Amino acid sequence: MKLQLQLFIEGNQIELHDNESVTLTQTLQDILDIQKVFTDFTRTFNVPASKTNNKVFKHFYNPEVSVQDFRPKERKEAVLFLNHQPFKTGFVKYDSVQMVNNEPKNYRITFFGDILEIKDLFGDLKLADLTIINDGQTYDGSTVIATMQDGIDYNVHGEEVPDTFIYPIITHTDRLIYNSGDDTAGTKNLYVGSNSHGLVFDQLKPALRVHAIILAIQKQFNIKFSNDFFVNTNAAYYNLYLWMQKEKGSIIDSDAPPVAALYNSSWRSVFSTFDGKDYNKMVKLKGDPNAKNGGGFFVTGSQYSNINNYRGSRFMVLDIVTSSSVKYTIQIRQAVIGSRSIFFEQDITSVGTDRVIKLSDQKELQKGASYHIFLSSTQSATFTVTMAIFDSNDSGGNYASAVNTFTTNATTQIVIKDQMPDIKCIDFLTSIFKMFNLTSFKSGDEIKVQPLDDFYSSSTRRHDITEHLDVTDSEVTLPIPYDNIEFKYQGNETFFTAFHNERNGINWGHLQHSLIEESTNKEYKIELPFEHMKFERILNSNGGATTDVQWGWSVNRDQESLLTKPLLFYAHKITSGTAIGVLPSSGGSVTSITSYYVPSNLSDPTTNTTQSIHWGAEKNEYTFTNADTSLFSTYYKNYITEVFDDTRRIFKFKAYLPMSILLNLQLNDRIIIFNTSYKINKIVTNFETGLSNLELLNEVGNNRVPTDNVISDVVKTVDQDFVTADTTLVRADTTIFRI
Repeated sequence: MKLQLQLFIEGNQIELHDNESVTLTQTLQDILDIQKVFTDFTRTFNVPASKTNNKVFKHFYNPEVSVQDFRPKERKEAVLFLNHQPFKTGFVKYDSVQMVNNEPKNYRITFFGDILEIKDLFGDLKLADLTIINDGQTYDGSTVIATMQDGIDYNVHGEEVPDTFIYPIITHTDRLIYNSGDDTAGTKNLYVGSNSHGLVFDQLKPALRVHAIILAIQKQFNIKFSNDFFVNTNAAYYNLYLWMQKEKGSIIDSDAPPVAALYNSSWRSVFSTFDGKDYNKMVKLKGDPNAKNGGGFFVTGSQYSNINNYRGSRFMVLDIVTSSSVKYTIQIRQAVIGSRSIFFEQDITSVGTDRVIKLSDQKELQKGASYHIFLSSTQSATFTVTMAIFDSNDSGGNYASAVNTFTTNATTQIVIKDQMPDIKCIDFLTSIFKMFNLTSFKSGDEIKVQPLDDFYSSSTRRHDITEHLDVTDSEVTLPIPYDNIEFKYQGNETFFTAFHNERNGINWGHLQHSLIEESTNKEYKIELPFEHMKFERILNSNGGATTDVQWGWSVNRDQESLLTKPLLFYAHKITSGTAIGVLPSSGGSVTSITSYYVPSNLSDPTTNTTQSIHWGAEKNEYTFTNADTSLFSTYYKNYITEVFDDTRRIFKFKAYLPMSILLNLQLNDRIIIFNTSYKINKIVTNFETGLSNLELLNEVGNNRVPTDNVISDVVKTVDQDFVTADTTLVRADTTIFRI
């Protein structure tokens, strides 16, 4: 059976060569790699330079074709049909024209299914480029102590996320102890006595719920993941946090004054005041009231020209009035996608209450950039800042302004973006997928995300292709075994982890196993670019009783502050726990708290049955008992066990599959041949010949299937005796989805 291919570009059917050959490869590996979920179907065609095609392509080999009529660099919406049934939607890009004797012979075009590869979509953007939380956070003793006890909830792109922002008990330098028999002032003893000692607040750094990051990724790149895995009822995922560590040591630079960050959403209205006005020859300045910039203001245009070619620029003027005569520093930071820089900085050392700062022509606002204003002062003061944005062009100018009042008590403001670990969005997302062995594929307007076991169990469809087999040729082979399997984290440098590794001769939380004696030079290896920290449940040095406190220590073997790989951990909230002392400043009055977030490698460290982020079985640091629910046992065991089972075989068949199967087959369906069930590993279909090469895996265990459970394609005349002349093709209602 020959399958006929039709290509439509923007509703126009393209004439194809009669011998045009198209193959489609579907393989399990594509759904196991999130970077490949967007690859979809890509095919390059040579189409004839016929009268019909020349009309569609507007003779684009001729450079004198008007760009108003045809823009060859733009991708065009396209649809592929098989036997006049919709097969793939996507886009066409024009590549080249083959010329013979100075006459066009073939147009070379490339069809891209629906959307680009995710790595192209994400580019080099990092987590710091995402908009997650717009607000700045005050970083002082009272605020940190309050957030230690009760995290801050945020609405992240339309979804309420409880405890979005927390302070877990992970110190960057200090070693914590608990000794009810010692009340010496100035120590790091968490015991609450009559003297001032305990955990100083600035030893802590915040953490962000991973789900908030996933929501921000979806918003940033206009994609939608299903809620099969990324959902608040899935504690193995939802309880994960990312520690906010951009640099080692304290968030606060001890040599610098506290920084008060000035930003307010009302400043976004600066640009909206330009909208809707008639400036005659002046181009309308377009504002973006929803600009995602952390609460700063966003520039939608700078050096611009309108339809009458009048050119203009945008500049900023700040009028800063202080409530008292104080010295301060003003800093304006500029952020564009992928980079940040200091746009303007000035020390105001002359004591006064009013200061007008005019940015010169060399400080023209850049299109596509966002700007944040920071003030630093060692004295308390109230700052009233009026920001004006001026535009000017050949015919005059206009301006808009907004006023923001901000009071600083010499405290520090931290911005989430400035504390994000240094990791690309694509690397972070890919690692989450590897961590939980997730599959992903496009389903309607969303990306379906499931663990591999759930993916297989979600389909009950079985297709009996026995009667469609080409019985002249088949093959049975053994799967190529691996010498070794290894699951690991890149980061294992923190003190407790390094001590464990040296003492036990195996890395904390890793899993490695050699499988065969004879080497094949093949290895199955998963390595995540995260830190894997060993935590410690603190014992009372006075008698050895356990406390409710578990903590992490971000130092190296020499007990020096360490910049780790991005740290993922589970956060567990302790309520009515052991009282611990926290200091708002070194030597300050102690605050006793009984609620706090402890870091853990288990979703709930109080029980051993919850999911851990260890690759293999390890001790639960909190209960001191075995934690067997590892990443491997939950998400990889079935897959790996089947791969290395002695009864596993690879079966290679050829078959002429009917359209009813080709257009509906999914990789988690089962193929039935002579009442034996197979999983699909790979299918390659040649649409010119209709022949499919199938690479199937026998199911380990009982793979015999009752006859009444099989979908049999008994009706085959429509697929095999297709008459194109009688086909009515409706094109107007074709819906193309793209991201």
